[in-house]
Amino acid sequence: MRRIQVIATTLVLALGFSILEGGVLGQENQDRERRIQQKRERLQVLVQRRQQEGANLQPVGEVMRGLEPLIQQQKLAEAEALLDRALELANKLGSQEQSGPPPSLQLKMQRLQALAQKRMQAGGDLQPVGELVGGIQPLMQQRKFSEAEAMVDRALKLLGETSAPDNRSLIAYGARDADGRQQIFVVRPDSSEKRRLTQDGNQNFFPAWSPDGKRLAFTSNRSGSPQIWVTDADGANARQLTSQGENVVPTWSPDGKRLAFESNRAGHFQIWVMDADGGNQKQLTTTVSSLGDHAPAWSPDGRRIAFASPKSGNFAIWLMDPDGSHLTQLTTPRGERYRDSNVPAWSPDGTKIAFWSGIESRRGNIWVVDADGRNPRLLTEQPPGINCDEPVWSSDGKKILFASNRLGSQGIGIWIMEADGSNQRVLITDTHVKSRPTWEPVGGKHHATDDWREQSLQQWAAQGRSTALRTADLRLPPHIRRLTYFGERADWSHDGRHVLFLEKTFGDVFEIELATGVIRPITHHYFHEGYTRALYLANGDILLSGAREFSASNPWVSRTDKAELWVLDKALNRPPTPLGELCFEGPAVSRSKMRIGWTICHGNYPDRMPAGVCQFWIADIQSVNGRPTLANKRKVLDSSNLPYRLMETQNLRPPHEKEMTFIAAHQGGDIMGLNLETGEIVNYTKTPGQFEEPEGIFPDGQYTTMGSNRHASGARDVIDIWKLRLDGSNEADRLTYLSDGNSGYKATNSVVSDDGRFMAFQLGRTGDPAGVGYGILLYDFEAAKKH
Repeated sequence: MRRIQVIATTLVLALGFSILEGGVLGQENQDRERRIQQKRERLQVLVQRRQQEGANLQPVGEVMRGLEPLIQQQKLAEAEALLDRALELANKLGSQEQSGPPPSLQLKMQRLQALAQKRMQAGGDLQPVGELVGGIQPLMQQRKFSEAEAMVDRALKLLGETSAPDNRSLIAYGARDADGRQQIFVVRPDSSEKRRLTQDGNQNFFPAWSPDGKRLAFTSNRSGSPQIWVTDADGANARQLTSQGENVVPTWSPDGKRLAFESNRAGHFQIWVMDADGGNQKQLTTTVSSLGDHAPAWSPDGRRIAFASPKSGNFAIWLMDPDGSHLTQLTTPRGERYRDSNVPAWSPDGTKIAFWSGIESRRGNIWVVDADGRNPRLLTEQPPGINCDEPVWSSDGKKILFASNRLGSQGIGIWIMEADGSNQRVLITDTHVKSRPTWEPVGGKHHATDDWREQSLQQWAAQGRSTALRTADLRLPPHIRRLTYFGERADWSHDGRHVLFLEKTFGDVFEIELATGVIRPITHHYFHEGYTRALYLANGDILLSGAREFSASNPWVSRTDKAELWVLDKALNRPPTPLGELCFEGPAVSRSKMRIGWTICHGNYPDRMPAGVCQFWIADIQSVNGRPTLANKRKVLDSSNLPYRLMETQNLRPPHEKEMTFIAAHQGGDIMGLNLETGEIVNYTKTPGQFEEPEGIFPDGQYTTMGSNRHASGARDVIDIWKLRLDGSNEADRLTYLSDGNSGYKATNSVVSDDGRFMAFQLGRTGDPAGVGYGILLYDFEAAKKH
């Protein structure tokens, strides 16, 4: 997190050195001076903390405005009392219980959710943000809002904000370097990747991006006087365009062929235009006032230029055609406090103009007005003594940058707000000078292009997530929709409102709310080594399977030999409780009782079981002294005398749950049923050479879904989901067709909701290990009947 300087320049001056002026002080004043310095430091820490908490610091700022005059008059006792009042206010802000996250975080989370949903609907890939999104909720629960906001910013950055591409655009601005010279810098809107573009001269300011984002016009005195220069977007190949008089504040025409600017070559500043290479320079305005005309801004359609002029007595925003004709006054004074207007900035759609209004050379605020002069609205509304100046729109029209000396800036900083004036927050704290920021337009080479997103995906792959599965060409029928773009091994909540799933094999557990699409992490509030299964228990708690330690050199033993069973309380207020049992692959869970079944094999207990042997066990989960414990544990099957290489429990068959389905691997995979009372085994498929595995059972117990390759003549790993009748007839209906046509996809790991209306399953890729998924899909049985 970037360091935030929280005391305005006037305060820093007052507390930093003004109190040292006055020669030798008496002991009393020296003691008071020392206390003032200590209280100033305490206040800085407090204000920084309150700012991170999203508190409204305006009351503190109002009090602190009176400090500098008291210091200058050597009224140290009154100054100390004022500091005490400010500390009291800052402490009071902290004692008030915050009802929720700060507005900036709330808005970003809304934007992230909307962006993710839009990406899902467009068939885009959300894998790059899976882990980030999962980390946000724990931070929110711990009220670590500043850290959560930083994570949301990273998620928005990874997604590229396709609905708001300015998230990856660069902001250029003027600021002092370490030597006190004013240079042009660029930075991302999330405050990342800040770098310096200019090196020459001691005054480089008023940058302006070209419409294609490839060039930057700016003012520099490197040749001896302020002139217009143009440089490449990376700061290379700087070229001087003007030389007569002083020339400042360039602005590009929308086609990038011309520049408007201010020049005083005719006596005082007027508006001029020239070609983008510096040729054909022409004067547009003529003002008799020595105050001159300033701040030209070209409309997005290229038909008008807005500028500030004192033609009518006070500075006002005027409009003219690009040849200087058809002058029109847009703004008029609004009371004594807002008698002047300056620095117009067109919205990207050309319907509005943001501008500064106040008392020229003193203080003012940011306003916005319709392009026809109607509906003026105050956006910043800062008290006298605080200046908000130099507005500039993001190229999507959703945000406005501005410069301000308000609390949170060091001297002058760059601030950002939504276009309606909400969510005002500091972006750059220490420009020290008027910065005149400019936002790189859409189409500039730095914003989030498909190449950038692909690069991000490649980086994601380097961290262990495959990106070979691209889903833009995945055409789903109307009765199947995609719930998530990451994750595997879904399970239904008993009320049918949520789906539980794993982020990835050896990953975290998440839950999606179907009505809203909101995904929340389930296992982020404690450390663990990753899970391979997560299933709802009958009371709403969650049964987990995962190893205590994970070995990257031999990961699969964490899924088969070392995985343990755990119970996670649905309150999510503590780590899970181990049940003291290892589990080979997945357990079976009752939908009506606190009962589970599981498999153990030789790899789990090599000292207890011979090689090649597996066993099924069942037990009830009971609470003993507030801790879940296994009771009534018994072995129900041993494969010692059976011809199966491997077995794995799947489902307790409703409604009476006297039978447990399982897969038995012999010549492929068959779907079997074990009578828990008699020990009788039934083979429901009898399909040697084919792979068929039961995954989700229907609530009436008459059918189970299964992953099968019977449609592909037993071709290895060409899997889709079928509905199998559990009567020994081997009759089955195919439900999904994702693997057809050598698509490289497969549908696996299905589970049916308790009401039998829906099936959740995962998208897989041919050739990947069993269980690896790339998102959860939802199958609507009623809709499928109509299709």
